[in-house]
Amino acid sequence: MADDKKSFVAYADWQGQFNLLSNEEAGILIKHILSYVNDEDPILPDDNRILNIAFEPIKLQLKRDLKKYETKKKDKSENGAIGNLKRWHVDLYELFIKNEISLEQAKNIASSRTKSHSDNSDRTRIASIANIADTVTVTDTVNDTVTVTESVTVIGDSPTQNFSSSFGKQPIENLKKNCAGHTSWLDSIGMKNSLLPDQVLEWFEAFVLHLLSTGKTEETESEFKRYCSSWISSEIRQGRKPMVENQSKDAQSLTHEEIALKVIEKKYGKQQTYQS
Repeated sequence: MADDKKSFVAYADWQGQFNLLSNEEAGILIKHILSYVNDEDPILPDDNRILNIAFEPIKLQLKRDLKKYETKKKDKSENGAIGNLKRWHVDLYELFIKNEISLEQAKNIASSRTKSHSDNSDRTRIASIANIADTVTVTDTVNDTVTVTESVTVIGDSPTQNFSSSFGKQPIENLKKNCAGHTSWLDSIGMKNSLLPDQVLEWFEAFVLHLLSTGKTEETESEFKRYCSSWISSEIRQGRKPMVENQSKDAQSLTHEEIALKVIEKKYGKQQTYQS
């Protein structure tokens, strides 16, 4: 019987089996049943065929009941976990119902988020890579001409929100800072491509440099995220590595456009220019 199961069902139709036994045999059988449901692995004497025959259908019924109990317990646990996701982690719930992640993966991510609130390690790492100081600007794009900017001022672990209106395409640098703080989106990229958090952030940096190298200076947030996710997956499928320029010493003075050109040269070779 399951460790947390403290009872079992005795059926009225067992009476017929007990009535065919002597009082002594009935006493042995009931003691055997109680020992069996308490996982004591009792053994009836092989030479007592009557008791073995009487116990066999009872044992099969107890096994069927235990299987139903375990199934019901599992369903209840999963429904509870799904309910918690829907209430506290809507982004993970949506990924789960779309079959993009399993329930176990969603539970693990939710659990890691709970732990990160206590030590703040993930939030600190993301903030440092995105070069975010005391204020994080989170922008949600409504359409191509209108953008809502949400400024979140972080004070310890409790952010206070100030909302302002600034709708439309945004500079790539702003999108980099904004999206580096969207942990659920970054987590989904990691799960899709089997990447660790640090690897996701490295690929994210490489994508920003790639985007700048194409001459793109601004984009909507939704298109930025969509392109980033598909580009990273494509690069990994082709066996490439994230190209992130080391920005120490002299590299710190370079603009993003200059860094992007250096990345292109390193990846594809120096491009020849022609003068008319």
